[in-house]
Amino acid sequence: MKSLFVARAFMAVLVAGFATGQTRVDLRTQSKSIDFSAATTTKPFKSGTVLPAVCGVGEGFFKSDASPGSNWYACTAENTWTAQAGGATQMSQFGDLKLTVASPLQLTVAGGTYRIGTTTFTVPSTSYLIQQPVITSITANGTATTVTLQPAGTFHNGDSLNIQGAAGCTAMNGLWLITQISATQFSLPFDSRSCTYTANSASAGVNSNATGTVFLYGNSTGTMTLEHPSSAGLIISCAGPCVTRQTTSPSFQSGGVPLASITLLQGRWNAATDARAFLSNLAFVDGIGITSTDFGGIRAVSVDASVARTTIPNIWTGDNDFSSAPSVTIRRGVGMPTSEACSSAAHVGRLYERADTQGPNASLYVCSQTGAGVFGWELAQLGGGLVSPASGGLQIRSAKQPSCEASRRGTFFYVAGAPGVKDSVQVCAKDAGEVFAWRVIY
Repeated sequence: MKSLFVARAFMAVLVAGFATGQTRVDLRTQSKSIDFSAATTTKPFKSGTVLPAVCGVGEGFFKSDASPGSNWYACTAENTWTAQAGGATQMSQFGDLKLTVASPLQLTVAGGTYRIGTTTFTVPSTSYLIQQPVITSITANGTATTVTLQPAGTFHNGDSLNIQGAAGCTAMNGLWLITQISATQFSLPFDSRSCTYTANSASAGVNSNATGTVFLYGNSTGTMTLEHPSSAGLIISCAGPCVTRQTTSPSFQSGGVPLASITLLQGRWNAATDARAFLSNLAFVDGIGITSTDFGGIRAVSVDASVARTTIPNIWTGDNDFSSAPSVTIRRGVGMPTSEACSSAAHVGRLYERADTQGPNASLYVCSQTGAGVFGWELAQLGGGLVSPASGGLQIRSAKQPSCEASRRGTFFYVAGAPGVKDSVQVCAKDAGEVFAWRVIY
């Protein structure tokens, strides 16, 4: 009986010890059907203004400085936070395509809609991550070196990548123009035969001195595009219908929709500037002689054929310089131009080329005013032997006299006489016997 009493006393002391020693309960393993409805407050998520750099799938985070209704983030992939939709609290599109600096290495962009011309694009949420894959090993290939990464990186042939932390081959540190081999390998113009690289000591796409500005826009095909500077040497990946472009001069693409610009500080995301322009519009009015058509979100501008006309007369004002044109073609046809085409002051200056003439210098006509209210076509060519002196009149020049034949019928020719011999003026004509000859008229 005494031993039973002692045993019971011992158990009471042991239970009391456990009760006083455990002051917190592990709800995950020591609870069932938890009901917090009577609790004064509950905080189911971690909270703050900066998303943790590391997270596991399924974790949640309340970002206290985000817009109301857009505070909740979920870890959708390892170390990747994704903003969750605001649901019924989102009463407008003001939250569409809003960019947030989720962490020093990650940007998140809310899904939404944008419009280019007559085309509307709806895109889901996207994220952009500065990747810093570890260089596991290098292989010398003559004066070049093949670099192997883990994990794979999003880089392209011709990109500039910065290497930092290379032990054993310190000369490999810096900015390099690379040749892509695969998602885990690239080649750079570095001779590594004289050094021994310490495995896993360096990273690619890391640049603690990198600065610059990155531009995010929606392009004309409905793809979210991020342009980042080559000088930074970063590797940036994206998730969703998106692309990243490394360029020497990043900017918003002409014809795209600007969304945000982001500055880089020490090779990480720094500050974002919202570039979305709500309730804005660029008016485009077709001017005289211009017509435009919208298709596929692109406005095509062309010459208005009803103003710069091709089948009816045009009236041009100002100087028109065609000196750089390889050729200028005027109206041409068979036979003489019609009198109706040269019948008023508005027609003066018109040119016409007769395409069926058989002789030289007999094809170009100009419409002129030949008298008071009288208009007509005049042969504009004088011929090789005629000139028009500044003092007026026509002068027939002496040259080697050709034979007189039907094609030269009616042609006058001047023959200069030798000293002591008079000059002669002749005309090519035929007699009653159908014989052509030069007839002396002086």
